[in-house]
Amino acid sequence: MKEVNVGVSHTTPLKFEPDKSAEEWMNGIEKRLEYEMEYYGHYHTDKKINKGDNV
Repeated sequence: MKEVNVGVSHTTPLKFEPDKSAEEWMNGIEKRLEYEMEYYGHYHTDKKINKGDNV
């Protein structure tokens, strides 16, 4: 094993990924709603999307 003082990365190894229960819950909500506009604050970008687009 290589020993280092600091590790910096934009993301984490899979073992550190949080559970996706909130996203699964939001899938259920999204399926039951019809909306004109929807906003997400999680992602680090400004992008206009249409329903069904991937961000």
